[in-house]
Amino acid sequence: MAKKLYWAYVSFVDQPGGKERPVLYVRENQDSYFVYRLTTKFANESPQIQKNYFEILD
Repeated sequence: MAKKLYWAYVSFVDQPGGKERPVLYVRENQDSYFVYRLTTKFANESPQIQKNYFEILD
C-alpha cells in the first residue's frame, strides 16, 4: 500500500471556490486509491465532512 502527500486544488464544501492544500494519497492496489484532505481542525468538522478528511495527530 502506497501512502504519499501531495499538493492539490481542493474545493470548499460550503461555498464556491477552493485553494491548494496538502492531501494524503493512499493507493491500495493497481485499481484502487483514495485521496484525503488534511486538516488540523478535524474534531470541529461534522461527521459528513470528516469522512472526506484524514485527521492529523501529534
